[in-house]
Parts: sequence; structure tokens; C-alpha cells
Amino acid sequence: MSQYLVSFRGATLVQKEVDALKSIEEQLQRRFISLKHFWDFGALTPAETIGFFAKDGHINTFLFNKAELTQFPEYLPMFKHLERISFKYNLEMPLSSDLVKIPSLKKVYFQYNQYSELPDFFSEFPCIEYLGLGDNNFTEFPEPLLKLPILKDLDLKASKLTSLPPQIKRLTSLFRINLDENHFNLFPKSLLKLPKLQILTLSKNTISNIPHSISALSRLTILYVRENRLTSLPESIGRLTKLEYLNLARNNLKELPDSIGNLRDLKTFYVNDNQLETLPPTFGYLKNLESLNINGNQLKTLPASFTRLTKLTHLSVFGGDEIDREWGTNKDLELTPEQERFLNEIRRRYWTGWAEAASSEIKNLDP
Repeated sequence: MSQYLVSFRGATLVQKEVDALKSIEEQLQRRFISLKHFWDFGALTPAETIGFFAKDGHINTFLFNKAELTQFPEYLPMFKHLERISFKYNLEMPLSSDLVKIPSLKKVYFQYNQYSELPDFFSEFPCIEYLGLGDNNFTEFPEPLLKLPILKDLDLKASKLTSLPPQIKRLTSLFRINLDENHFNLFPKSLLKLPKLQILTLSKNTISNIPHSISALSRLTILYVRENRLTSLPESIGRLTKLEYLNLARNNLKELPDSIGNLRDLKTFYVNDNQLETLPPTFGYLKNLESLNINGNQLKTLPASFTRLTKLTHLSVFGGDEIDREWGTNKDLELTPEQERFLNEIRRRYWTGWAEAASSEIKNLDP
């Protein structure tokens, strides 16, 4: 009987889950709506609706964002196919051990709350892969997380962290960590012990240098260190040969090491708003570079090898206001005739690509 499919709030679900949904509605005095996509949570309004996403007759995702919850929803362990729950913007909701009783739960979103610590039961998630804990009040790394070796993705953005514990090396499956907008003065070297780390974001801290040992993160493909206090880069950064995206914008860099040319897989490079007066002669070795922003520096010339960047389609090289930011004039920058032709060709490719994309969108419009 419990496996019979019935219609509920625009979705087709097994009867057992419908009964549980009705119980949650009664407990929370909220009405569920069925969503077509996970990111449809924007349709939910505070104090009125809570949402779910169903697949093959079962609830896959719950969204309780901005629901002003003061109690944890009961009956959640009844949903054996539940993989994602979002509790963003619920400032007074207590945490419940029922969370770790959901056998299939992989992703939980707790951003924009006021949690300063996590209960011990957080170490008991059976198959959790993602935890969103950003924009809370953690002053120390939550200790229960150190017992989650299967955790792959961790968001601790906009917390109040100043350091990370050495034990973070236990997170042997972690491939991404977001530490933007914290209080790091020093690069947290304990990160160097994470063997599978591929994506690291440390923007908007006050880090003054990157250690030579950064080369230990040999699997990194994305590195954000935007808006810190960097004055130089170690030569060893050139050993991060799998990097595809590097953002060093808004620091105090005066030069780039020659080894930067070893980043042959780099596709996007932001180093705008620094104090660079020149680029190294090896810069042209970045043969796969597609997008480059070097605005807001003190460049007088470009290296001869610059014209080797034949895959560039987006280039911001001049200062100026927003209108002229891509292709403004800079009287202090001296270009060779070859470089002039090269920049004009990039400009042509950029506008051609933009026009083709716009034309495609117009053709796809409904008559």
C-alpha cells in the first residue's frame, strides 16, 4: 500500500512519503510546493511555503530556505531517497540528530545562520559529501567534521576562522574548500596535507604570502587568492601544472615569477589591480590562456612572447572606466606593431564571438 503512487502538491509520490509530508506541514504550519529544479528555491517566500523536488516517485530534495523555522522538521528520516536538504536563512532553528539518520543524504546547506559550533552527531553522517556552513559564526574549525573522511566539498565562507587544525588532513576525500572572507593572516599550511584538493578559495583574507610548499597541492585546478595582501609569489607556484583558473586580483604584487610560464593548462588568469610594472618573458608560454585580466597595474610594456597567446578571446589590459575597460587607451603602455596587430585581432575575435552569440539567442526566441 505504501508504494502506491498518488498525486500531492503537483508531484507524483509514494503514499508513505505523502503521509510524512502532511505530518511535516502540520508540524511547521507551512504548505509545501513541488519544484521542478533545485535552484527554484528562489520561488519560496518566508513564512508561506517550503519546497521539495521529487524524482521517480520519491523526494530527492527539501528546501526550507528563509522558512523562519524555530523547530527542526520531524519525519525526515522517513525519506529514504533524500539526497539534499537546504536550511539557509533559518536563524533560530536548532540542529537535530535526525539529520544523520537519513541514509542517502549527501548534501546539506546551512549557510546564513548563526551557528558557532556543531554538535558531536555531525561526525556520524553515513554518506555526506557536501556541507554548506558559510556565513555563520564559527571561530574555530568545527571538530566533528574531522571525522568525515568521505566529505568532498566544504563551504566555510564568511566565518571568523584564523587557522585550521593539523587534523584536517583526515579529510582525505576533500577536493574543494571555500575559505573566502575569513580572518586568515597566514596561509593555512595544514591544507597542504589534503591529497585530493583541487579547488581552493581564500579570497578576502589578509594573507601576505604563499608558502614555497604550495607545490604540494599538485592536483589544484582552481585557486582564488583575490583581495589579500600578497606582495610576491614563490617560484614553486609554477609546479601547479594542473591549474586552469588562477585569481590573484587586488593584491600588492609587484612582479610575477618566471615559473608562471609553466602553467601550460591555465585558461583564466586574473591579476588585475596589483602593482605589476612588467610581465615575465615566459608569459607567452601560457599557450592555453583564453581569458586574461591585467587591468589596474603599472605596465609600461608587454613581453615579446605575449603574441604567442593565440587562444586569448577575452583580454582586459587597459585601465579606465567600465566602458573602456576592455579596450581603452593607455598612453603609458608602449606596444610594438606586432603587439598592436595582435590586440586588434583579439578584439575582433571577441566582438565576432559576442555577435554570433547574440544572433543565436535572437534565433531561439519564440515567434
